[in-house]
Amino acid sequence: MRYAGFRASVARLVLMFSLALAWPALAPAADSVVFRPVVANPQATDRLIVKWRADSVASLHIATVAGRALHLRSVTGVDVTPMRNLFGQTDVMQLPYVPGRREMSEILARLNSDPAVQYAEPDAWRYIADFPADPPNDASFIAGSDTYGSWEGQWYLQPSSSATPAAISATTAWQNGALGSPSIVVAVIDTGIIEGHPDFVYPAGTSGPPKLQCNAGSTGSACGYDFVSCDQGNLTTNSQGHTTADCSASSSAATYDFANDGHGWAPDAADPGDWIDATDVTLPLFQQAGCTTQALSSWHGTKVAGIIGAVANNGIGVAGIAPLTTILPVRAIGKCSGRVSDIAAAILWASGVGVTTDAGTIAASPAANIINLSLAAQSPCSQTEQDAITQAIDAGVIIVAAAGNEGGPLDAPANCSGVLSVVGLRAAGTKVPYSNLSSSDAAATIAAPGGNCVTASTTAGITVPCSYAIITTTDAGATSPAATPGFYSYSLMDQSYIDAGGNKDNTAVAGTSFAAPMVTGVAALIKAALPNLTPAQLITRLQSSALPFPTSSPTTKTSCQMPATTTDSHGNYTDTSEAVECVCTTATCGAGMLNAAAAVATTENMYVQINASSSSASPGQRIRLDGSGSNAAAGNSIVSWQWTTSPATSDQLIDADQPVATLVFPAFSTITAILTITDSAGHTQSASVKIRGAFAAASGTGALDPLTLALLAAAAAWQVMRRHRRLN
Repeated sequence: MRYAGFRASVARLVLMFSLALAWPALAPAADSVVFRPVVANPQATDRLIVKWRADSVASLHIATVAGRALHLRSVTGVDVTPMRNLFGQTDVMQLPYVPGRREMSEILARLNSDPAVQYAEPDAWRYIADFPADPPNDASFIAGSDTYGSWEGQWYLQPSSSATPAAISATTAWQNGALGSPSIVVAVIDTGIIEGHPDFVYPAGTSGPPKLQCNAGSTGSACGYDFVSCDQGNLTTNSQGHTTADCSASSSAATYDFANDGHGWAPDAADPGDWIDATDVTLPLFQQAGCTTQALSSWHGTKVAGIIGAVANNGIGVAGIAPLTTILPVRAIGKCSGRVSDIAAAILWASGVGVTTDAGTIAASPAANIINLSLAAQSPCSQTEQDAITQAIDAGVIIVAAAGNEGGPLDAPANCSGVLSVVGLRAAGTKVPYSNLSSSDAAATIAAPGGNCVTASTTAGITVPCSYAIITTTDAGATSPAATPGFYSYSLMDQSYIDAGGNKDNTAVAGTSFAAPMVTGVAALIKAALPNLTPAQLITRLQSSALPFPTSSPTTKTSCQMPATTTDSHGNYTDTSEAVECVCTTATCGAGMLNAAAAVATTENMYVQINASSSSASPGQRIRLDGSGSNAAAGNSIVSWQWTTSPATSDQLIDADQPVATLVFPAFSTITAILTITDSAGHTQSASVKIRGAFAAASGTGALDPLTLALLAAAAAWQVMRRHRRLN
């Protein structure tokens, strides 16, 4: 028996090397291969309309709808059940499930091949001509002007075109029914929000939850939470001799210079304004934080929230990317800056984890599905940030962060592990000069419009630094909120308005702060369709649906390069060599350009993803094959997993019927691992990943030369013989 086993082992070795010799040389494969589904189907239906030819057997000799359905099943093999006769020779039939676009095309082709059928088509949906309008009736959606200034419109929501390749095609996603959902909550951790802004309030008569997630049991209309802590407090020493700075609300010595609201953590994320005046810049606290420039209030959080989810088609202002999404405002940035500790607490609270302090536990929010962090610092990710982000991701929350605006490596927290980091693009698809990008330490995830800051123009004595700005919600107040909320950013402000004390910071909006919420908005559209997606699965869908970067540009010939992550004595990044417009690559700017329509399309059909622990292996090495990122289409679930290989090596697969399998690599040549999933509606889909033999990978080919293979075969056979002798 042992001798028979030995002969079988040698025979397998000979077969493996024969396959290696015959297997064609292949290019190296990526570790992750994702099946890219077809585009969205606006006619998703399980019903069909069948018109019969007047002289057909079905019309002349089959009297009932049930009989004609039986005829279709027997002739075409399509499983239809009769619904009713519509009129004359036209019937309505029903399928057992809603097929995807490609499968529907195949079904219709089979039905239309029946000579008795004049035509078969989907019994598609139609809607009242409400939203989305073409275009929406939001006043700033298209270019225009008023007494305060002019704007370019929301060009970035339009379909990608030769003029604006970076536009994200949100309007196409809307037309396919993707508007988000009130059940999807996006937390905007920022400077707070203007709670009374009319684009954060649904029109009168609209049913459902409010646009902003406000606090149950709170007084007034307090929404979200304020995590901007006090700056310093009265020093007290307890009985154990421990000295602390009392920042409680009762402390008479507590200061709130950054908070600017007279209190520390509290259940209200209203933005009191973050202006910096002549007194502020003289304070040691502000100088320590580098806040030495006078500025008007930015209303940054309100701007970010508007890009994500401003109410659409309400006749005013702008349209958000996910207009039905619920916004959870969280304030963690005060005047000029915010502390890591406050931001980490805000992340934990917004993710539903909760925050425990010496003073007690702050009850967790109704957990957000997505957190937007349009904030950054030119330094590596801190452990505190990473710990908070990891807990949030483990809780199923997607963390989206801006790349930063120095033209260097990704800022923190965009460079933290697991974060969906966003690079800023010009309308032309090139990287805007200010945007940070990938480095050897942290890779960007994806890129989105950030507003052009390449050319400057002067109109009416005002220099406009950005063409193709991002138009969004803001506030008219120069310092404190205006008495009447409801203002919007402009490409160009009227000089008389500025001379009268108007907030000139409401001119052109540009920065990776505004690229990040575009990705957040699209993520909310995806999450509305598939609420159970994990953060990793959602990121994969965004990346796999991204448009390729333009390979050239009429405005630059510079190719983006990775900056160095050198730091100064304070731990801040010093390389800003990429503060130029440049042509993006996937190595420098992420997987590609955000595309809402294609991203939403991934929710319609089955989606197969494979992550291999290595793209090359030696014989006997174990490769982890992870297909857990795969998903069924909306409304279905995966009921079976099946891993196979080509050439077939089923005896080398462990857990071949599980989401995660192990391949015991059997040969020196390329092996293709294939995952086939089946969903609850009976649909199947497959994807594959190639694992190359380590020697072939090192030589840059897919196969070894015959002499090398012969030597390796002899060595392997000798090892088998040695083992056989030891057993005997």
